[in-house]
Amino acid sequence: MSSNDILTPLDTKVSYREGKEDCPREVKLGETSHPVTALVTFPGADTAWIRRILEQLFGETTDDLYEITADLKSGNARRVLQMSRNIAIQTHSVRDKNFERALVVIRNPYSVEERHQVFRPDFIDWQKQYLWGDTYVSWLSSDLPLHVVVYEDLVESPLTELIKIADFLSTTDRKVNYKCAMAVAEKPPNMIYDLRQITGIYFSERKNINNNIDKVLQVAQTKFPELVDRLDSYKV
Repeated sequence: MSSNDILTPLDTKVSYREGKEDCPREVKLGETSHPVTALVTFPGADTAWIRRILEQLFGETTDDLYEITADLKSGNARRVLQMSRNIAIQTHSVRDKNFERALVVIRNPYSVEERHQVFRPDFIDWQKQYLWGDTYVSWLSSDLPLHVVVYEDLVESPLTELIKIADFLSTTDRKVNYKCAMAVAEKPPNMIYDLRQITGIYFSERKNINNNIDKVLQVAQTKFPELVDRLDSYKV
């Protein structure tokens, strides 16, 4: 394999380590426009890690809907006009009105980054306020083209998930680089799944979070049955 060879989503038997490309690769705005793609995550899902994976996979930038909106409110429309030249736009919103398709990342609502071992207080406790369930019920019910990524699958089988992501997002002018993406994907953030190590989750909180999971399960059973077992395993 030469240094100019690019792996495609169908090259599942080709070793991504054979490439001679330097990593990390240069990341820039896409040269052409593509469907505006949402990167749907929930706060605390280490979106920065997922964005770096996408950027290294395609060599194109990602952006943040909230920062784009803030710029627009201050009179700067440049980032709005460039949305279609990013590989994806990060959003925590429950609405899909700004997008043409979406990459939806679902993560166990009980898990937290290692540095966040205290369950968030009421005024910013997203799970207790039902927003985890609302976020994913809304997006999984969307009529937009969707690809759903289970965060834990991305951690456990990164190459398999990257091939699926590339298949969903690729166009003929996008060069896919699994080697550089895997260099990021193989170093996921440290997460805590053991509730005994997290302060502040009591019976009432578990009941609310489990109810949220059940709401998402109901939608998944119809539209994304492959998610059912994983979602059900989240409940404690």
